[in-house]
Amino acid sequence: FAGRLQLTGSFPALVKLGEAAFFNASSPDSVVELKDLPQLQSVGKSAFHTFAGRVQLTGSFPALVRLGDAACYKASDPASVVELKDLPQLQSIGMLAFAVFVGRVQLTGSFPALVEVGSNAFSSASNPASVVELKDLPQLHSVGKHAFAYFVGRVQLTGSFPALVEVGSGAFAGSSNPDSVVELKDLPQLHSVGIQAFAFFVGRVQLTGSFPALVEVGESAFAGSSNPDSVVELKDL
Repeated sequence: FAGRLQLTGSFPALVKLGEAAFFNASSPDSVVELKDLPQLQSVGKSAFHTFAGRVQLTGSFPALVRLGDAACYKASDPASVVELKDLPQLQSIGMLAFAVFVGRVQLTGSFPALVEVGSNAFSSASNPASVVELKDLPQLHSVGKHAFAYFVGRVQLTGSFPALVEVGSGAFAGSSNPDSVVELKDLPQLHSVGIQAFAFFVGRVQLTGSFPALVEVGESAFAGSSNPDSVVELKDL
């Protein structure tokens, strides 16, 4: 779509943003503002893929279950903002969901149903004001390959992750914010830490405690990780 697109105001009954809804809409004057959507369940695959205008998702989304693959991939307006807080139903952040997104993305608060952070979900997202805080996730199963690779914002994984099985290859590789923190403690289901999972990660990484299911720490998993406060203690495996 080459014309100017504008969605602003109130949409209290909106349930779904469909696949490729605003895909490659090329006018930089386009605006999509979606705020406080009590019924929204999903943002579809490629919904804002290469969208050239300003996208804003802010407020309350209590029914949101899924952020689709490539939902905001390469959306190119630096004034774009996606703020997602306290989403009790969110299960999945799809692959490439915010990859190469130049706006500000913020995920903070409680996500008790989150199972998956997909491959490349935040890779190369380039706004230093972006923040992803994931704390105490009882259902989290995997952090996908390159999920936060070359992410320049602040990423924080802290607390309890009793269902975590996999930290994928390159999951945090090259993530460049020194205030980032990944603390993984006492993970009874953790099976693998992938190749280059924390390579050249400049934040603080901590793996301590018990990992009775761990069978693989991949090649160069911590190569070039440069924070002197990082700690990796693997005992009695």
